[in-house]
Amino acid sequence: MKKRFVSLLLAISMIFSLMPVSAVTAFAESENGGEVTTVDSGYCGADNGGENLRWTLDNNGVLTISGSGAMKDYTWDENVRLDWYVRKKDIRSVVLDNRITHIGDYAFDKCTNIESVRYTGYTGNAGVALPESVTTIGVHAFSDTGVTGTLKLPEHLTEIDSSAFYHCGKLNGELKLPDTVKEIGGFAFNSCGFTGKLELPASLEKIGNDAFESCSGLTGKLTFPSKMNEIDFSIFHETGITEVVIPSSIKTVRDFAFDSCMNLKKVYLPTEIPKIYNRAFRGCDNVKFYYPAYKADWMTQTSKFLDSTLNADKDAVKPSEVSTWRPICYYVDVTFDAGSGKFQNGEQKHIVKGNENELYRTENLTEAMVTAIGTPKQSGYHFAGWSLKQNGSVDDVLQVADGYMTIADNGKNDFGGVEDGMTLYAVYTSAASVKINDFAADGEEIKAGKEHEFTLTGKENTDTGATVTLALSDSTNAKLEYYDSTTGEWQEVPDALNVSAVNGMRFRVAVPKNANDATVTLTAVVKDASGNEIEDGGDSKTFKVNKYVNAKVTITDLDNTTVKAGEAKEFTVSVTPNDDANTGAKATITVSGANADAVEKIQYKDGETWKDVPGEGLSIDAINNTEFKLITKADANDGAVTITVTAKKANDTEIDKKVAAVTVKKHENAAVTITDLDGTTVKAGEAKDFTVNVTPNDDTIDKVTFGTTSGEVQWSNDGGKTWTTVSGDVDYSDLTGKQFRVVPAADAANGTVTVTVIAKKADGTEVARKDASFTVTKKEEPVTPGSGSTGGGENPGENPGSGSTKPEQETPKRKLEIADGTLTSVTVKDENGNLKDITDTITKDLDGKYEIPVGAKVTITAKDAPEGMKFGEWSISDKTLLSDPDVPYTEKDLIFTMPDNPDGVKLSVVYLEESIGEEPNLVEKGALAGTVVVGSAALLYQGHMLGTELYLRYLLPHGAVIPQNRAELAVLLWQDAESPEPVSTTLYSDISDEDSAIQQAARWAVENDLMEQLDAEEHPDHFDPFVPVTFSDSIRAWKKAQELKKSVH
Repeated sequence: MKKRFVSLLLAISMIFSLMPVSAVTAFAESENGGEVTTVDSGYCGADNGGENLRWTLDNNGVLTISGSGAMKDYTWDENVRLDWYVRKKDIRSVVLDNRITHIGDYAFDKCTNIESVRYTGYTGNAGVALPESVTTIGVHAFSDTGVTGTLKLPEHLTEIDSSAFYHCGKLNGELKLPDTVKEIGGFAFNSCGFTGKLELPASLEKIGNDAFESCSGLTGKLTFPSKMNEIDFSIFHETGITEVVIPSSIKTVRDFAFDSCMNLKKVYLPTEIPKIYNRAFRGCDNVKFYYPAYKADWMTQTSKFLDSTLNADKDAVKPSEVSTWRPICYYVDVTFDAGSGKFQNGEQKHIVKGNENELYRTENLTEAMVTAIGTPKQSGYHFAGWSLKQNGSVDDVLQVADGYMTIADNGKNDFGGVEDGMTLYAVYTSAASVKINDFAADGEEIKAGKEHEFTLTGKENTDTGATVTLALSDSTNAKLEYYDSTTGEWQEVPDALNVSAVNGMRFRVAVPKNANDATVTLTAVVKDASGNEIEDGGDSKTFKVNKYVNAKVTITDLDNTTVKAGEAKEFTVSVTPNDDANTGAKATITVSGANADAVEKIQYKDGETWKDVPGEGLSIDAINNTEFKLITKADANDGAVTITVTAKKANDTEIDKKVAAVTVKKHENAAVTITDLDGTTVKAGEAKDFTVNVTPNDDTIDKVTFGTTSGEVQWSNDGGKTWTTVSGDVDYSDLTGKQFRVVPAADAANGTVTVTVIAKKADGTEVARKDASFTVTKKEEPVTPGSGSTGGGENPGENPGSGSTKPEQETPKRKLEIADGTLTSVTVKDENGNLKDITDTITKDLDGKYEIPVGAKVTITAKDAPEGMKFGEWSISDKTLLSDPDVPYTEKDLIFTMPDNPDGVKLSVVYLEESIGEEPNLVEKGALAGTVVVGSAALLYQGHMLGTELYLRYLLPHGAVIPQNRAELAVLLWQDAESPEPVSTTLYSDISDEDSAIQQAARWAVENDLMEQLDAEEHPDHFDPFVPVTFSDSIRAWKKAQELKKSVH
């Protein structure tokens, strides 16, 4: 009975594995809690009799179009519309296959309940997101639909046909046209709700009539691309654009092109004006035309405004259906005349060129332009501003406000602003002034304790009641005073003096004796009677204050230096008298500090002889013309020493002194270190690598000697390929780049061996040595089985008996292949019959299979089951491992003895659905339930394969191919995540340069813990891309990837 039940269950599994995904998804839930069902379906392609594309409509109103290639084009006639047209009211959203290349004519026309159109896998917020494979959008493709939100067009789109999005008023946000679009058909975006600036791509060649009509939310500056040659009828009728740039490629601007664009203020024309039809700018009451040349060039172009008149006096266009004149803003030059003054560059006139500064007629000068011209200067006058009148007064000055210098009509035009040949004249007013006299042109120098007198020359001019205030930039190092003739004394200068009263007065700068070096500025600030500062009315003078400089001691090449014990440090000392007279002065040198005993003596050089510095010191002349050296004791310890040089007058009065800090360092001997040898164990006759490091420190090493109490020391300079015996003394310089090893004698007995390394000077003096000892074990003779054996055992390596004389036979190894499990341990018996763990010595071959000695005891542990499943049993290729081949092995830890089977052993885990054992549950969410554990292992394994395969197909996207190896699995995970750039830049060496996608996918999958390297320790640069993967491997990795996507988004 059980066998019949299992057979029935397997038959059902096979049927489900052959069913299309659409059938399996019938078990999914609908939005209302019920099942999602297909209510209608058919074909809608343009190729293969329409079968290249298939459509389905479910009970949730989702229209799904799958397949590849172009959709079929239909017409306005409702009798020949697409098959779903009769259900147009039921369609709420559309899902398009990523391989569709053309959206057909009238595809979704008047499907008013459609709110979104998106391609498979799209996760953004756009209301309409078309597949990147789409290159053309047909006539009326989305017209009069209810699509809502922003529009995301594919990057390779070339054509948007007429009325494609006509009356899609719920489309909003910024419209971004791809750089590949060449043509936009008439009425294409008519009456859409887009907002913001519209950028027309450089690839665009044609825009049809009424294309953007009534898109009132479009604003900003609109620039037509150079590949267009015509602006068609009404294309921007009733939009909110503010500026239009027309390139030279445009030859015609049709009627109503910008009709009723009330916000349009500027139209930039090319030098060769296109034909502009009479009503092209009807209703644009605020527009001005900007022509990038001068008036003479403009007058030759006037016939291009069709059916219009040109008023030569006003230089304006007035089309017959327009009530107001439209000014033509061609280039004009404006001259700024400084009159009796001059600009800073010395010129009397400055011309602002229209073509260089984009200065157009009827436009006002910008404040930045006026500022850039600079302020003209005229001695004794204030610059008041610019006037249209020559010799104008202050009342004629043009005002600058809100960033512009406003120029009124002045009777020359109806629009104001600048005109051809216009000249602006500088206006000046006279000003009070004060000049400072009696200071040298190149700057006075005043010594501390001295004074300097000066006078002022003041002129009131038209500034009656003007005052002057004198000030110093540094009131600490200098003071201002005036001579009071009444008292006969020098007094502090008042805060303000009348400009008319300063003439004839005496002033001075007094510098105190304790003043420091300083640069001081004396300023005279002139203010009018209201207290306002008069620009350029004052004066300033700069002078230097020189402090009194005492003698100075300098120590060179000694401060903050380090001197080794037993060595000398040379230095120099200089004494500069400066303002102190050099009257038999001398200098002493003393040593102090906690480590003063480290200094043996200080000497100076007398001719060619070094002598000790006497305690009473040396004369200044001797100090300044000799060299010194500090000599330390050979046994000096680490510590700080202070050297002090003190300059004194003849009467021993201290003038100046200088301190130098010196660090004394004790002598550090050479050192030898041996690494990776001390305490190790080495077989007799075998090699042991070790590392030698010889550090000279303060010693000079010439030779190094190597020795060993057994065998020999060898070195290699080619990475261990060839080894040479090290004998006798070797040059210290030859140690660079060498590898070392010691090889004990082949017949060495058990014991200790010592390696000695000695560092020597050139004279053979030993300066450092290091010993490293290790244990040598005697090399054992092999024990082989024989007829006289008294021992025996089951495992390879077991002692067969003390009477054996034949050589030991190498234990054969067999292949072990594991899926969904981990090799936990491998043990064998040693020659004494004790168990020995050899797990760490087990290796894999290039196919990822383990090589296990025959007779070894092996333990395998099953990996964790995928989500929703549980461990069932082990599937074992060699049934001899089981005590009863008909009884499945259901423990997670599988323990067996490795058989001598030439085909090896293959193991895999059979996973079951968690519900098995509770009650039957054959189908859940489109996945086949796990098989019941009965019958033979082979039968159970087949059920497992069917169950996990269908469950995997349920998990993966529709149409995805089940991966067969690690490379295919990595690429599947990576592409599902939208092909992110991996963080790691390390390349796997077993993936070729041509397979860049596999390379990126592998690095991304490993660094995100979705997959792991099979042998990271031995081969960190390998990914093993062609090693097969199981269904369980794929399920586990896929679920990890989905969790990663959730955490990212």
